[in-house]
Amino acid sequence: MVADRLTGGTRTFTGWDTATRLKLLGVVVASLGDRLEETTGAFEATHLDTRAGIHRSLRVSGDGRLLGGTFVGDSSGYAALRPLVGSGRPLPAPVEELVVPGPPPGRQVAVGPLPDETVICHCHNVPAGTLRSAVRSGCTDPTALRHRTRAGSGCGSCAETVATLLDEGLPTPGSGGVPGGGESPGSGEVLDGRESPGSGNRPCANTVHR
Repeated sequence: MVADRLTGGTRTFTGWDTATRLKLLGVVVASLGDRLEETTGAFEATHLDTRAGIHRSLRVSGDGRLLGGTFVGDSSGYAALRPLVGSGRPLPAPVEELVVPGPPPGRQVAVGPLPDETVICHCHNVPAGTLRSAVRSGCTDPTALRHRTRAGSGCGSCAETVATLLDEGLPTPGSGGVPGGGESPGSGEVLDGRESPGSGNRPCANTVHR
């Protein structure tokens, strides 16, 4: 933002994402969203397994929207849950199921239902729609998608979600379709959520994000 302002731009600071996932002394820890006391009517679901060294908690608003979470010893589901914070989208399963390690019984936590405007990569402010458009225009592997959009080239915590969106957009083997299920390459390049008509004719891996 500072560089944009110094060069005559008009971008403004709208806040930051405090979510993070890392390892401390070999233990996976992660957090996302806000604190429970910041929202009236919110509640918290917790899972504690002292033998396995796992503690997980999810904070939910009174109307069932995800506010935040804390993970120690197991961060499964983190990549799919992180984009839901602040998105206004409902949880894909009851919070009592999501707080337990692993996928809920008979369900998968997927990012597909997330709207295009949901930010997936907070380091570079890349929304889901930009990633989907890049897949439709010919990005067929994580490296090409990262090269086109920069998503996943920062802290890397969104890599799993980016990979899921990529898999959703690719045609199934033998289908003969184009990525995204209909739009052919050349439909337009998408950078930072803006589409540039006609620029999608270039190979995805050769597109440089500036």
